[in-house]
Amino acid sequence: MFAVAFSAFLGVLGYVTYSRFLGPCFWPPRIECDDPVRDFGTISDTAALPCEFVLRNTGARPLVVRDVKSGCGGCVTVLGFPESPIPPGATGLVRVALVPTSLEGKVRKSVAVFSSDPNRGVLRLEVWANVARRSGGDLPKSVSPVQ
Repeated sequence: MFAVAFSAFLGVLGYVTYSRFLGPCFWPPRIECDDPVRDFGTISDTAALPCEFVLRNTGARPLVVRDVKSGCGGCVTVLGFPESPIPPGATGLVRVALVPTSLEGKVRKSVAVFSSDPNRGVLRLEVWANVARRSGGDLPKSVSPVQ
């Protein structure tokens, strides 16, 4: 009787230890983006262009998006990202806008998504465009967030 009870206790202890401490090491969250590059083609330098990137958690634990940062000083504005954890199998949106007011020609701008994925802590998203300068006039200076 004692051996059976002790065995059961060790089994429960092993399961709790494994699932609480070792499980996250073997089945962590995984961040994926099916389309990490958005190509706007040829655009005017007068209009800010919003776009969305769909992030998918393909892991077995909730994915936390810690921060999203633009790789340039104002050319790409971060409009929003998931503030709550993304459950396994679910998706979340990163919204950004390309602000081409000071750009000309072919541009490639990046956005870094910092997450809780231990194998891919930083996911790079890119926005491409060929910016055609308009002739004369003042250039717009900013973009308002898109809802």
